[in-house]
Amino acid sequence: MKKAVLGISVVAVLALLFAYFTRPQGERAQQPIIVVSREVGSGTRGAFVDIMKVVDEHGDDAITVEADTLNGTSGVMQTVAGNPDAIGYISYGSLNDSVKAIAINGVSISPDAVKKGAYPVARPFNIVWSQSALNPIADDFLTYIFSQEGQALVEASGYIAVGARPEVGQTHLDVAHVPLKAYEPTQLSGQISIVGSTSLTPVVEKLAEAYMAHNPKVKISITSNGSTAGIAAVSDGTADLGMASRELKVTEQTQVHSVAMALDGIVIIVNNASSIDDLTFDTVRAIYNGSINDWADVRNHQ
Repeated sequence: MKKAVLGISVVAVLALLFAYFTRPQGERAQQPIIVVSREVGSGTRGAFVDIMKVVDEHGDDAITVEADTLNGTSGVMQTVAGNPDAIGYISYGSLNDSVKAIAINGVSISPDAVKKGAYPVARPFNIVWSQSALNPIADDFLTYIFSQEGQALVEASGYIAVGARPEVGQTHLDVAHVPLKAYEPTQLSGQISIVGSTSLTPVVEKLAEAYMAHNPKVKISITSNGSTAGIAAVSDGTADLGMASRELKVTEQTQVHSVAMALDGIVIIVNNASSIDDLTFDTVRAIYNGSINDWADVRNHQ
């Protein structure tokens, strides 16, 4: 008899738990928001902070100290996918169906929305190199990136193509009228290293693989350790090219050259079970600076 009662109790408890965790967030009273962020030094975090204005009175990063800080895009996605009360941000090119992308100010993310400036959380994907010298293989790899094939790979990877290669000091807007050219393989041989943003790494790996297929005597090694580390590696001469998923700081601009190889949107993500489909710009900022810390308060702030 005791076993039967125990069995019923377990079933009842499991049913209650299931009902609780599958209820829309708006119906759950006092449910703390699990804020998920990238680590300091991440280009995605830097761009998110700058664009969303999650800063203090001195202009410094003011993401709440209560945030779960994770290294790498995959960690953010896994945490949000595994917690119905979590919110995070990732590169658009990394988005998959394990999480839900929400609209910002009523605008859903898409390549067209980013290119037109309608989606408000967007950034350039920069390739950087030393102001003192550019390795011939690195230079040719840049030529490939801005070729017809290279920019098609950028788009196929989920990012927004920028077109032809600008000169130093120009942007993609300055060469918007210039047609893309077909890439012509070289007879170069040797090795180059590329270091930096975890958000750029997937598309740069695809570009490098295709480039090496055209140039079998070339070897490209890629290290994914964050935008700041990539810029530093180029600056101190330990890498030929760097990847930065944010705008360069003024001090960095005096040390390296840069060019945007693609545009990207930063996606605000929630768990697939979440009832949240749209947040305002101000609400996201308030969540990340710690002003709002419970989903019950989100509806009052929208």
